[in-house]
Amino acid sequence: MTFYLLETSDKQILKISPEALKMSEVLKATLNFYEQMGDSNENRTLKLLEVDSRTATKIVEYCEKFHEKKAVQSYLDLPKEELAFFTMEFGDLVQFANAVNYLAIDKALKHVCKYINYTYVRYKTTEEIRRTFFQ
Repeated sequence: MTFYLLETSDKQILKISPEALKMSEVLKATLNFYEQMGDSNENRTLKLLEVDSRTATKIVEYCEKFHEKKAVQSYLDLPKEELAFFTMEFGDLVQFANAVNYLAIDKALKHVCKYINYTYVRYKTTEEIRRTFFQ
């Protein structure tokens, strides 16, 4: 099976399948650029300059698990396995959201935002939200 290599900001190398990689508009565009330049080397290492290995590992795991699943409209429609995936420390969840935004992984961004909204924002007062996000 073919894999692509990703190098994180802390110089760790991760493998990702072509199907999972294509969830990212940024990585897909990078590959297309190299192909248009006549360089279709599948052993190429794509650099993730703004993503550390811990967060990149979670992103690769998400993309590998959920690349075939459809996006959902509501938090209540998120599959249980995806809800379980998002069960992590708040800081890690925010880093994940920022990284999938940076990599333009739309489905992951929409789903993690639905999870954050439902878990950390819904039914909270303004003060509770400020404490959660700004302290």
